[in-house]
Order: sequence, then C-alpha cells, then structure tokens
Amino acid sequence: KSGWCPVNPQTSQSLFDDYIHVIGDAARFTPIPKSAFAANSEAKACAVAVTSLLREQAPPAPHWLNICYSLITPEHGISVAGVYELDSEHALAAVKGAGGISPTGSADYPAFEAAYARSAYRSLVDNSFL
Repeated sequence: KSGWCPVNPQTSQSLFDDYIHVIGDAARFTPIPKSAFAANSEAKACAVAVTSLLREQAPPAPHWLNICYSLITPEHGISVAGVYELDSEHALAAVKGAGGISPTGSADYPAFEAAYARSAYRSLVDNSFL
C-alpha cells in the first residue's frame, strides 16, 4: 500500500467506493506529480466526471496539466511542466513531446519564469477560492 488512494483516472472515483471521488494529495494519479497546480487540474477533471455521472452519461476523456515553478531568487524562476492523458489501455500517461523544463538560451528567460510563477500563483488562488 502506498498511502494514497487508488482511483479510476477517468472519473477520480476511489477503487474502494464508487461514491467517493478523490483528488490531489490524497489520490494516486501516477505519473502526475503532487502539486497544487496538478490538484487543481484533477479537481476540474473530477467535476466534469461527476457532472457526467449524475446525468447518467459517460464522462469525456480527461486531460491533466501540471506546472511547478521555483524561484531561485525573486527575479530568477525555473519551471517544469507536464501534460497527461489516458493511454490506449486507460492508464495515465505523459503526453510525449508536451511539457518540459524552463527554456534556456536567453538571459531574459529566468525573469520571465519568475513573472509567470507569480501569475500562475495568483490565477490558481483566484480560481480555487474566489
């Protein structure tokens, strides 16, 4: 046992009880990392699935996003991003060629990443709590 609840990734339903949906740090959505951004993405996919199930309709295929920013200094940021979907066997998988790490090659990129980090944080908080 991992300590995280195994879920049906299509619906976020617990594999122990169909009437319980689990997201975020409580759920096992491997390979999606544990982050606030990922949990927000999982919550949105879960909401669509719950709405579909309540309407007695099949949920659409979910997609998940994750981006994690780190500020090295107030003006120097880095990031790692990922996009996830269900593969042909209905298992979670990273989308090949999507996501990645902070771009390099320009002295401006770290400042852009720092600004993106602040913007992403504000958007996540606004989207989650307002």
